Amino acid sequence: MIPFSPLIPAPRVRNADDDLPHVLKRVELSELCAIAGIPCRVSGGEDRSIACVVGREHFSVGRDYIVGVGGEWRATPTAALRVLEVLAHGFHDYAARECVCGKGLFSVPKRQGRPPDGPRAKTARERMAAMRARRASA
Repeated sequence: MIPFSPLIPAPRVRNADDDLPHVLKRVELSELCAIAGIPCRVSGGEDRSIACVVGREHFSVGRDYIVGVGGEWRATPTAALRVLEVLAHGFHDYAARECVCGKGLFSVPKRQGRPPDGPRAKTARERMAAMRARRASA
């Protein structure tokens, strides 16, 4: 299980004439699923080209998805899941969403909250009494 990236940058649309980053590897959805070790749950439809490029920016050119993977492409399960995550949650690609949906592959990062104060949660009355005591002492 890998940590979920809550802030995937929104992909941009570019023209084919723009200066595009260096393509490290072109992959297909079925290949990404095979590397990640999950079944590809979608068949048929149009096959979009997925290009892994240097950098962190994601964009589309025509019908192609361009996904930034950092400095180099490694064909590891974690790297494949990261690309699938960008496709599913950044590009909102139906096929990628179906492949990762309900698998429990991503864990939501734990939020920082206040530390527990005792074995149970405080009631509203206890919280208000503690607040009044803090204000009186200040």
